[in-house]
Amino acid sequence: MSSIIHKLVNIPFVKRMITHNRLAVRVYFNWKYRRQDPYGLLTQDYEIGKLDKTAGVAGEHAPFGAILEIGCGEGPLTERLAPMARSTLAVDISDTAVARARERFKQSPDIRVERMDILVDEFPGPFDMVAVSEVLYYLERDQLQGAAERIMGLVKPGGYLLLAHARALADDESGVEKKSFGAKTIHQLFTSHSSLEPQADILEPGYRITLLRKKAAS
Repeated sequence: MSSIIHKLVNIPFVKRMITHNRLAVRVYFNWKYRRQDPYGLLTQDYEIGKLDKTAGVAGEHAPFGAILEIGCGEGPLTERLAPMARSTLAVDISDTAVARARERFKQSPDIRVERMDILVDEFPGPFDMVAVSEVLYYLERDQLQGAAERIMGLVKPGGYLLLAHARALADDESGVEKKSFGAKTIHQLFTSHSSLEPQADILEPGYRITLLRKKAAS
């Protein structure tokens, strides 16, 4: 049943219909998190290595004041980034994932976890670093530009933007088949922006990690 639902929601017109209905997106990700660690981020060596490498890129520029992580899930990347910062706000659209992350960090007063949607909710900020990992390919192309503008607006002048996404065969020479776009489309949207300066860009067969710094106000 799970595989049937997954295939169904990835049919292009079904995905468009769901993605433009933010309540439907919320319900979908609550369904995904009906069981713990649905993406294997806590158990699979590949995913653990990707998380470690992503955090390592950020760590080269630590410490930070305030960090925002968009799409935190149950908090595996949050756990790696939070020690680099004075305070961390981790957000996700899934109520279930947020509840698990809150439980995970209940003894960490410097980490706050909230249910928020980057497309519709008002965020505090700006932040010294904003991290976006494995999130933006869940949007439709006509939503991507607006989301990118909101994300860039949450980074302080002189602050950092950390991106990590799977590559997709639809727009790249390697990667997964099922996504209509992946890291290439997403990351180039940010790297081509005049306000951001590349600091690191790591290309692996299955994913890409990019760190950008927002130009200081003149």
